[in-house]
Parts: sequence; C-alpha cells; structure tokens
Amino acid sequence: MDNLSSIYSKARDISQTNSAVYTDERYPDALLDLINGFSGNEVNIITKGYDSVDWNKINEHSKNALYRVLQELLVNMKKHSEADLVMLNFESKPKVLEIRYSDNGKGIDPAKFSKKGLQYAENRIHAVNGTITFDKKVTKGFRVIVQIPK
Repeated sequence: MDNLSSIYSKARDISQTNSAVYTDERYPDALLDLINGFSGNEVNIITKGYDSVDWNKINEHSKNALYRVLQELLVNMKKHSEADLVMLNFESKPKVLEIRYSDNGKGIDPAKFSKKGLQYAENRIHAVNGTITFDKKVTKGFRVIVQIPK
C-alpha cells in the first residue's frame, strides 16, 4: 500500500506539473484547488487575503508564473520540509501582488539552496518582472516573498 501511495503521489505531481494553467475567470478556483490539494491530515495550509485579490488585474503570464512557483514551493514542502503548518499571505499593493509563504518545517540548508526547482521558481518570477526573496537565514521553517506586477 505504501508503494502504491508513493506511485500515485509521483503520478499526480507529474500530471499537475504538466497540466495547463487556466488564466481566465477559472484561475482563482484553480489556484485555490492547487493549494488545498496539499492540505490534509499532515499539513494545515492557511491562506490570508486570498479573497481580496482582484485576479483580473494580474496578466496571464504572471498568473502562470505564480501558479507554478506556488506549486514548486508546496511540492518542496511536502517532500522535504516536514512542515505541518503553512501560511500563504496574499496582499494586494498598488503596483504589485505580494505573496508571503512561510512554513514551520526544518528549513533549508544554504549549501543546498541552488536546487533546480528553486532556481526555476526564481527564473519564472524574474521572467514576468517580479521579485522572489528566499530567507536563507531561517534555521527553523522556510520563508519566501514573491512580488508580481499588476
């Protein structure tokens, strides 16, 4: 059963990684489904400010980048961090949407920080003229701030 569960998880990750991202009026629900898909008995994910975001003001390239970056952060959390609590704080500022990700996992070893997934996340955000800041000093937990232009 454990092997079957592991295979299912890997297949689900591959499917989600390669699936199309809806950037139309379905985007808010699709993003929330992604986030909720990682929440369960072992991990509680709290979102704050999500409902106050006007997703129509975010262009489709930024929506796609944000979706993939949050997906990468949540996959890493599930696989590596051993976190049981994640906070996603969405704040709409005049020119940017800011998302603060934090978890209470074991943190990240700065020597291993240059993993491909996090580099891809950084590249995706920079491609839409956004910023992504990883807090490499935290020894307990993991924190990231993503800002994408409106």
